[in-house]
Amino acid sequence: MPTVSPITHLPFRRRLLPLVYTAALGTLAMLPSAHGQTAATAAQQSFSLTVQPLGQALNALARQSGVAISADAALIANHNAPALQGSMTLREALQRLLAGSGLIAVPTGSAWTIRSAGVTDDGATLAPLTVTARADRSTTEDSGSYTTGSMQTATRLPLSIRETPQSVSVITRQRMEDQGLTQLPDIIQQVAGLTMSQSGNQGSDSSPIYSRGFAVENYQVDGVGHLHSNYADIFQSNDMVLYDRVEVVRGATGLMNGIGTPSATINLIRKKPTAAFQGYAKVETGSWDRYRLEADVSSALNAAGTLRGRGIVAWQENDSYINRLKESKRIVSGIIEADLAPNTLLTAGLTWQQHRATGHTRGGLPLFNSDGTRTNWQRSDSAAASWAYSERENLAAFAALEHRFDNDWKVKGTYSYDRTKFDEQLGYAAGGSPNKATGAGVSLYAGRWGGPPTQHSLDVYASGPFTLFDRKHDLVFGATASRTKQDADSYHLWYVLPIPNIYTWNGNTPGRPDNSAKGDFNYTEKTNSAYATARFKPFDPLSIIVGARTTTWADETYNRNYATGVSS
Repeated sequence: MPTVSPITHLPFRRRLLPLVYTAALGTLAMLPSAHGQTAATAAQQSFSLTVQPLGQALNALARQSGVAISADAALIANHNAPALQGSMTLREALQRLLAGSGLIAVPTGSAWTIRSAGVTDDGATLAPLTVTARADRSTTEDSGSYTTGSMQTATRLPLSIRETPQSVSVITRQRMEDQGLTQLPDIIQQVAGLTMSQSGNQGSDSSPIYSRGFAVENYQVDGVGHLHSNYADIFQSNDMVLYDRVEVVRGATGLMNGIGTPSATINLIRKKPTAAFQGYAKVETGSWDRYRLEADVSSALNAAGTLRGRGIVAWQENDSYINRLKESKRIVSGIIEADLAPNTLLTAGLTWQQHRATGHTRGGLPLFNSDGTRTNWQRSDSAAASWAYSERENLAAFAALEHRFDNDWKVKGTYSYDRTKFDEQLGYAAGGSPNKATGAGVSLYAGRWGGPPTQHSLDVYASGPFTLFDRKHDLVFGATASRTKQDADSYHLWYVLPIPNIYTWNGNTPGRPDNSAKGDFNYTEKTNSAYATARFKPFDPLSIIVGARTTTWADETYNRNYATGVSS
């Protein structure tokens, strides 16, 4: 893997919510809690904060605890906070963050106020400005954290990782940036319990992901599943610049997926527009002529902040330590959020991604010589023909309408459109066994496949609390309908072509065989599902989660050979 060294990284970020600065009062405020301050202070909580400016640390602490924290912006300026890891009360967490700063945290009703240790209650101080808003505890961008406050991939209930009754992992935005994780295969290598069995280059069908002994087939974006059982591997080409985090649930996810294997579900959560202006531009370079550019800008689009937008672009070119392999990526994305009413949110977005690779292989060189001894290839030796390539282009659009009621219930509907056009010319020297003296005996497998699978999905659900036996419980129910259709040409599989001498082979001979279309391949897949999940809380230490899902699934294929006219 190439060593990447950033040339420039130009951040110009400012946040409005949940951390708010005001020029008139000179104060900042974090999101308030939905629970009483006394209970939140006494309860042990798990915190994860990195070394960062004190204001950002208090912001992250407020997000993770769900309790409002306010302070004079000038008071905490030029102060840094230490890292904070582990389980402790909120009071203890505040004491650790403020240690040595000359500041203290004082409880004020249902919140906390940061003040100078020398200021008494009789001192003349401005009252803190507290902004009341609904906390999004799931977003990880700018949190500095390697975890998230809540995730919904397993049950669609807004549960913390600790509350989720399955084996789960989250790769946050902070971790992606710290470890340079720019591609989905990079993410997979960092998730416990997932293994990528890589035989070919990125953009091939021969690098399946496994969990618990089964191949992973369930991919989601913002909780809406991709439906293409014929070729699920095309979703591995996603670039991480678009996403806030990746949520992984290991094992069967029957409540949110009615089909697929009991391996795992990989859910990619998009970045969201912000009310405050923020952005960055980044240039990276690395070994094997790797160059990458990124730009990400988000801001309010009107004075009231009720219309917000975000634009993301990325470009990458690279060679490889593997001979003949060259790759390029292009990404463009735009998302708009509009507050149609105080409790009604409309979100719409469009994303385009392109991945191209030449000198691309689906497998490796033979492992054994013709006499049974092990072959001895160089790390850079390639099984790819120079004319082999993989091209993938994805166009995705979505629109979501969400309304929150005063009783904390929410209804959300999402329409998604996804079209992935792929064209893969195969040519790789994986057949046979070489003669150690002459290099003869190796065959090249050649062929081609392609298609433009197009998916339409509609997902509608409602969630919120209800009261039973004087206890508050949670309920979510919804329905999903998805349709995927592919009308494509079919090509000849497989050509088996001899290579005269694999030791002197440069990938050019034998040349590319006839790639013209030989027939039609039409494919249609449909699912309709309804589901419900409830979390009952008979008493505080215990939660019982129950759920059910019903799914109908249909799959139809049609093949026609041009030469014979035979259909199947």
